[in-house]
Amino acid sequence: MKHNFYKVLSTAALAAIIAGAGTIGVMRAVEAAPEAKAATAEQAEHAVQAEQAGKTAGLGHVDQELIGAAQAKLKEFVERPVTFIKAETTKLGDEEAVCFVISETKMGSETSPNENVTVKHDGTVVNLFLGTSYKELNDTTKAKLDLAWKQALNTDSSDIERVFVHYTNSEYYYTGLNYSNITATNSKNESVDLMGGKLDYVSGKLKEQEVPAAIKKAAAEALSRAGATAKGSPDVTFGNKPNEKKVYYFTYRETNKGEVKVNIEETTNRLLGLSLEDSSLLKDLSQVSKEKAEEEMNAIHEQVNGYSLDELKKAAVEQAKAMLNLDLSEYKAAKRDETSKSSYHNSVVFTKEGAPSVTGYFNAKGFFHGFNIEQ
Repeated sequence: MKHNFYKVLSTAALAAIIAGAGTIGVMRAVEAAPEAKAATAEQAEHAVQAEQAGKTAGLGHVDQELIGAAQAKLKEFVERPVTFIKAETTKLGDEEAVCFVISETKMGSETSPNENVTVKHDGTVVNLFLGTSYKELNDTTKAKLDLAWKQALNTDSSDIERVFVHYTNSEYYYTGLNYSNITATNSKNESVDLMGGKLDYVSGKLKEQEVPAAIKKAAAEALSRAGATAKGSPDVTFGNKPNEKKVYYFTYRETNKGEVKVNIEETTNRLLGLSLEDSSLLKDLSQVSKEKAEEEMNAIHEQVNGYSLDELKKAAVEQAKAMLNLDLSEYKAAKRDETSKSSYHNSVVFTKEGAPSVTGYFNAKGFFHGFNIEQ
């Protein structure tokens, strides 16, 4: 029987592989997933038990300067020191680092770090992920979050339930990324993201009756144009960056074309995105077997990165016309500038003077399953 290794992983984890984290880094990518943020009762119990064990086991065998570096980075966000349940050696390319584990996630019979701080042997903190409560934050972080919450939702931050802190720098799996992100959520499924201490994004979940009729109509028309027929009502969320129009995100879980996502801009009712998720590269990767994971992933990687720009533009022009009634024939095409050699170069950017740019995403077969239009 063929066991699908990646089916247990989140979309965020698979996206990290596409971005170039590779199979070594995929378990770390789980930390950023919504599934990790909303741990099951079993996972939570496991984490508590592990924490209690860590308080007595100690980390006397670990370089205390590295522990100090990890705690110093945590102190930039929270008031009190955080308990590490254990320390593990991990690899960053050819270099070793120490991963200080705060909590773990259990997948079947295996466990992997969830909350953690990863420190190189020179004391450089390259990655941090922590889930905590508002009251545990330090005053500086609280002040930044209070301001962002008020700006985004025009309410105070008293109903915040969970806060997730993620820091990474460019040396972490050579992603080229360097940022500090804080996400806060409340019981109403509203969330606010801060990037570098400032409001970056606000989002929330909506009931279907809360969505304007014109927006629902535009989404239904886009779905029909793509040849999809939905069964049941879609899930709807909203999101927007500061000073930008709100975007409504529709997820149709069951259609004759599998899961379909449609993005509509408020007031203009403009289609900003459409994706046939069951034809995506993420779907291709989710079918990789445990027995031959590396071999099959390498084959997909070679396929995706082997297409010429001319081949991709020809396919995109045809599929954008069919899916979105969008003519890309007069647009210039360019592959995105990827930061990692291990990335899957599965997107093409189309530009035309006086028109919004369009990004198309293709799978291992060279089929463009989705397009995003610049807002």
